Amino acid sequence: MKYFVNVESMEELKKAYRKLAFQLHPDRNNGIDTEFKMMVNEYDLLFKQLQNSTKNESEKVEDINIYKDIINGLMRFEGLEIDIIGTWIWVGGNTKVISKELSKLGLHWAKKKIKWYYRPEDQKCSRKSNMTYEDIKNKYGCKSFKSQGSFCLA
Repeated sequence: MKYFVNVESMEELKKAYRKLAFQLHPDRNNGIDTEFKMMVNEYDLLFKQLQNSTKNESEKVEDINIYKDIINGLMRFEGLEIDIIGTWIWVGGNTKVISKELSKLGLHWAKKKIKWYYRPEDQKCSRKSNMTYEDIKNKYGCKSFKSQGSFCLA
């Protein structure tokens, strides 16, 4: 980067752009626009990078909030077996009596696994997969716990 050194936020980028645009504009430099065009190209690249990084950060916060809401919802019920495998949440135990509540939390029933699950929207599941539940746990790693009722994550 030649023009936007040590710029780490959108606000800093816009401030630096205004300053550089004023200095390098062809009207101020006898009609020479090569420096101005190079600066604009660098601005465009850095703008896209910063835009993507802030978008990713806000998506991560949203994902964390979704997981917190689901776990808090599950913890209201007693005796559920909860496994976090990769980015999926699997729920077993006596779930038949609370199936409507699990569905409201965004969980889906996996008939072959005989468990409820939550997965992020961008992760599709393969219905052709012959992996057992134990295979999935071994492949992606698993954190297990039981719900005890009336618990809340801050």
